[in-house]
Amino acid sequence: MRDTVDSDARSHTSYVLGMLFCRFISENLTAYLNQQDSSLFLTKGRRRPARLARILYMSTLSVADARAQFSKLVESAASTHERFDVTRNGDRVAVLMGADDYDALLDTLDVLSDSEAMADLREAQESLARGESFSEAEVRAAVKRRLSA
Repeated sequence: MRDTVDSDARSHTSYVLGMLFCRFISENLTAYLNQQDSSLFLTKGRRRPARLARILYMSTLSVADARAQFSKLVESAASTHERFDVTRNGDRVAVLMGADDYDALLDTLDVLSDSEAMADLREAQESLARGESFSEAEVRAAVKRRLSA
């Protein structure tokens, strides 16, 4: 019995921490990415449009409404990337989002939690800012050489 209680408590704690982290990421990552200097997107003196993160509109509905519209909500989450806050007695208790969005969120968390990957990203951004990059033709030629070797 004790093992079950401990397991349930750990599961609940993991769930709560996960939800808090997801909320933190959705509120702060977009602002951070959108504030980055667009000069990081220079490639050999040519400016490319920056790809900005966008958190799409998030609808809020009760558990009863979500239950009544569940199939429609799942379709909308999967096809439009809309996210749905689900509330019980006015308190936010769950979020419904498409599987692709969830996978992307996990991938983002994985990269953000890897200090080596973040250092590599910063180094790559600095190299781009200094104009140290390869053209598409140079990359294609290098791949072709590697494949033929």
